[in-house]
Amino acid sequence: MSRIGSLLLFGLLLTATTVTAQDRFEAMQYGFVVDERDRPVPDIEVRGLWKPEYRSPFGSSLGITRTDQEGKFVVPLPAGNVSGIEFLASDGNGLAGYVKRGTTRIGEPVWEPAKVVLKPCRRYDVQVKDAEGNPSEGIHVSVMPEFLGEFVQQTDAQGKATIRAPTEHKADAILAWDKERGMDYAAFDRFGKVEPGRISPMHSETVQMKLVPWKTYPIQVVDLDEQPIVQAALTPEWVHLPRRLTPIPSGTLMTAYTDDKGWAKVRIPEDSLIPSIGVQKPGYYTHKVLSNIVQSKAPIKMVPLVPVKGTILNPDGSPAEGVPVNCSGSNEPTSGFSSYDRTDNEGKFYLEVPGNSYAIVFAKTEALAAPVKPLVIHHDQPLEPITLTLKPMARVFGKLADRNGQPLKMEKLSFHRIDGKGGKYFETLPVDQRLKNGPRHSFTSERYNTKSDEQGNYEVLLGQGQYEIRLRNRTQHQELMVDSEEPKKLDLRNEAFPERVLSGHVVTVEGSGCSAARARVQGLAQSHRSSKEFYYATFQMSCDEKGNFETKPLGYPYVVTVKSRDGKCQGLAFVPPDTDEFDILLAAPIKATGTLVEQNGTPVANRPITAIVEFEFNGEVHSATAKWGTTTDAQGRFELTGLVAGQKCSVRVLREAQPGEIGQRLEFAFHFTTQENNASQYLGEVKVASPKK
Repeated sequence: MSRIGSLLLFGLLLTATTVTAQDRFEAMQYGFVVDERDRPVPDIEVRGLWKPEYRSPFGSSLGITRTDQEGKFVVPLPAGNVSGIEFLASDGNGLAGYVKRGTTRIGEPVWEPAKVVLKPCRRYDVQVKDAEGNPSEGIHVSVMPEFLGEFVQQTDAQGKATIRAPTEHKADAILAWDKERGMDYAAFDRFGKVEPGRISPMHSETVQMKLVPWKTYPIQVVDLDEQPIVQAALTPEWVHLPRRLTPIPSGTLMTAYTDDKGWAKVRIPEDSLIPSIGVQKPGYYTHKVLSNIVQSKAPIKMVPLVPVKGTILNPDGSPAEGVPVNCSGSNEPTSGFSSYDRTDNEGKFYLEVPGNSYAIVFAKTEALAAPVKPLVIHHDQPLEPITLTLKPMARVFGKLADRNGQPLKMEKLSFHRIDGKGGKYFETLPVDQRLKNGPRHSFTSERYNTKSDEQGNYEVLLGQGQYEIRLRNRTQHQELMVDSEEPKKLDLRNEAFPERVLSGHVVTVEGSGCSAARARVQGLAQSHRSSKEFYYATFQMSCDEKGNFETKPLGYPYVVTVKSRDGKCQGLAFVPPDTDEFDILLAAPIKATGTLVEQNGTPVANRPITAIVEFEFNGEVHSATAKWGTTTDAQGRFELTGLVAGQKCSVRVLREAQPGEIGQRLEFAFHFTTQENNASQYLGEVKVASPKK
């Protein structure tokens, strides 16, 4: 069974599934349980929880075993890269032990045996009340994550409960929930400093919790032929209550399953921010659905998995055994993915990847690499087996200097392997060979990291292919083609902006009811210089009582967002690289309404629309990560809520790709600026036209 990865589904980390005989294992993790005197403890239940490495959409797996008479236990590890392996042992009488291990990769040896020490559990007293302030009986109370199943308790008639957790376990939060009445949580502080909305892990007083009622969102899941998918699991990625500073992973608490018509009722607390939704179904690619799609009520389309198999050969033509193989690509309607396997003694590999995808397959060892193999993967057509031959890598070397020509010492840089022909290989294919509704086509497949020495010299081994070079500050962008085994000299210069300290001041509009005191500030940067979207989070902090804040030295342009302590007010500002002092407006969210019509007066009816914040920088239009979505009604009327005040917004209407096109196409667009002191903004009748080709 291959392990598929994507930059998705953090919330599904806690979706535990019991290991079955069908799972494929490549290693066994050994361990032992002892008491505080280091004596073996026999016949103790041990739970092993793991997840595939960061790029995986699969939920965690849960293996349960018991120690033998010498206190030893064995837990099998699945094929592929796995990380975050956790072990929990408990005697059921107040003693428990917990340990977390690192990451193991394909072909690497298994760690030393895990040692779990039983100790008295940490205790938390909790009282839960309903929305009216009355004690709530029968409410489930536990620490997060949920796999600590036996530590779940229920409140008594006074709404009180006592829960316990292993002392070594760093819980996310204390959670109170009921499937009918609602939920609440109290997040733990993890940074040694208690902030508003968090409690210390050593908290000794009774934790007071107040249930927030559920709100139900009906969501339909279908396949690419728009047929309903039954028993698909839908799990919100996280939950974030307005009066809480920190969101927490939702785990399986809010998981809903589709019925025989493909419909599920997903529960999210009232007034909570709408999270992304993770969707899982065996035989289909697991992916994340963004919140604007949830609000648009459009059906969620799932993509079936398609086998990719073949053979890896050595340079002399013999089968290459034990070689890691990766298939990486982009898919519609989901996003990027990666699938991993390792060749057997005949050099064969087997992967499963989502259909309706553009992808590339590559394989490498420490000194050999195979050229990239592009693939067009249809969801309803099998692929022929492929053969890749390993070739010696080329040595790429040179000097790394700053913008003034001075050597950059001990500086990290990475070479990201991308698909062929400048990231546009699939656009060169004949129309009849492209996907009917294909995804965006440019994606990164593999990364080679290196570091300069004390003289600014660097070197790295690269297989044949095209690369994107990125430096540590993530603003450098340069491409490199390696087309032979010959050494290649390449001197690089980091043109990053000088670092400076940002000094900000949060301001409010008089009479708005917003308070800048202790407001939460976050900085967003570009992932690299070619990116026109600011979404890469780099710092978070709280303002002082007067709304002032100061960052550590930073070296690139930023988008800074702010949110009040109570979560009711927000703001956003673009900070150019030559600016070190700025104000950011904190105001109530804006609601914009209007009617969308074409130039001939025809309503743009029943269409999903998306609004984003835009600004100009270096003569180009850039955007912030903030996005808002809705759907026009039959008369073209729309209502966009939660917009940031005082910002230029671009509203976009997309259409599905036509035969021969790749990705969705922009059909209509218009711009408007949100007001600073008006919570409700009427735009009237907006006439839109198709953009110029």
